[in-house]
Amino acid sequence: PGTFVWTGSTSAWPAGTVTILARAKDNQSAYSDAVATTVTINAAAPTIGTLTATPATLAVGTPLTLTASSVKDTAPGVVTAVEFYYDVDNNSVLDTTLDSLLGTGVNTSAGTWTLTNISTASFVPGVVRLLARARDDQGAWSLTKLVTLTVV
Repeated sequence: PGTFVWTGSTSAWPAGTVTILARAKDNQSAYSDAVATTVTINAAAPTIGTLTATPATLAVGTPLTLTASSVKDTAPGVVTAVEFYYDVDNNSVLDTTLDSLLGTGVNTSAGTWTLTNISTASFVPGVVRLLARARDDQGAWSLTKLVTLTVV
């Protein structure tokens, strides 16, 4: 009886369920029967380089534009959506049951997603936090990106 541990890179493995086979070889060059186990390889999540709000200072009710730039994914994924949120509780953490989805951006150029003419009527005066996250065709979500603006 013994244990064998394998450590290595899975970066070239496809996303999804992968079966791994192992067998032992003794000092007489005899092999055991193969045993199998499965592992799940998750697709790499997309990333958002920057998130900007235009204008950065505005009055309640002034239309707003949000732009996520340098939005990327690694093969085999392709970014299919960028969602923009108003951080209602102003804690810089996305909570999809509490924070308000402002909309899904439009891919305006390679790696740039924009949401325009956003209503700010419900924004509270002061520092407001807005969040964005990207999703790819493999179902993976990016980490959220934060931008702040001042509402007067």
